Amino acid sequence: MSSFIHNKPVLIVACLALVNIGLVSGNCPDDTTSSPLPSHTSSESTTNIASGTPSPSLTVQSAAVPTVGESSTVSPSVAVTTSIAAVVTPSPTPTPPWVNGIPDPPSTQVNAQPVCFAPPDCKTWLEMGANESKVYPISPDGTNVVLVYCDMETDGGGWTVLLRRQDGSVEFHRNLAQYESGFGDLTGEHWLGNVKMHQLTNQGGTYTLRVEIAFRYKYPGVKQYAKYSRFSIGDSNSAYQLSLSGYSGTGFDALTGHNGLRFSTYDRDLDTWGGVHCASNRNNGGWWYHGCYHANLTGRYGTHQYGFDWMSSRDPKAGPQFDELKFAEMKMRRN
Repeated sequence: MSSFIHNKPVLIVACLALVNIGLVSGNCPDDTTSSPLPSHTSSESTTNIASGTPSPSLTVQSAAVPTVGESSTVSPSVAVTTSIAAVVTPSPTPTPPWVNGIPDPPSTQVNAQPVCFAPPDCKTWLEMGANESKVYPISPDGTNVVLVYCDMETDGGGWTVLLRRQDGSVEFHRNLAQYESGFGDLTGEHWLGNVKMHQLTNQGGTYTLRVEIAFRYKYPGVKQYAKYSRFSIGDSNSAYQLSLSGYSGTGFDALTGHNGLRFSTYDRDLDTWGGVHCASNRNNGGWWYHGCYHANLTGRYGTHQYGFDWMSSRDPKAGPQFDELKFAEMKMRRN
């Protein structure tokens, strides 16, 4: 399991999390050598698990931690004194008290400021006991905390959503800078951002991509999926090169043909078709275009030709058959 964020000792990270949800009063130290916390009710000390030095006690509310949907109010009269070291005693399968009790973020916009504590991905939240599909804070690079939508229900859960299209409410004909940082609302249509996608798929493990689609006219009411057991996004120096393989699923494999391609936007033409700028043609969005695509999940919503399409079949004589999409979602999970 990947380590948690901020490159701080686990003592301080846990302290920040407990203060954040109101179970501990006082200020957390900046590092293990900082002065004692100002708010404590006993001179008793214990051994700091990060440094082996004495650490102060904290005032901790002893009321049960609420689950999602319950009130987080605790009575000051039930406060007891305990050691922070006891709270963060490591275990092989940690179940921190804030799991399923973290407050919903004030905003679900991509790039909104989240809380100060987060594991590296949605699968880690799942392993820690979270089971509700909603917006969670994560830290894919181990330093910066970002908000993502975690799908905790589909195919075992633990999926980090990278893209969602469902109603055409968000404009996807955008420039490279916007695609790099991400845009939209995490609970609706959005693009998480190329930089975050790169960080999520380059943490030292292997990753699976799952694409779910529903056609507008073909197979009405039926969702199909295409899953790729090896998936990663390169960095900016590689133009966010797409790497995927290992297809399985119920939908036609329309993405393998995009393997190895660079990311193009209307202000950065990196497709492989010299005569046409695919991202500018018909106001398409940023994508891994060749000449131009087998799948286009950022195309103009509500249009068919050169729009929001997925290749649904390939006839040896008639060639590929494209069908307009009504819904699409890309999500990834650590293997």
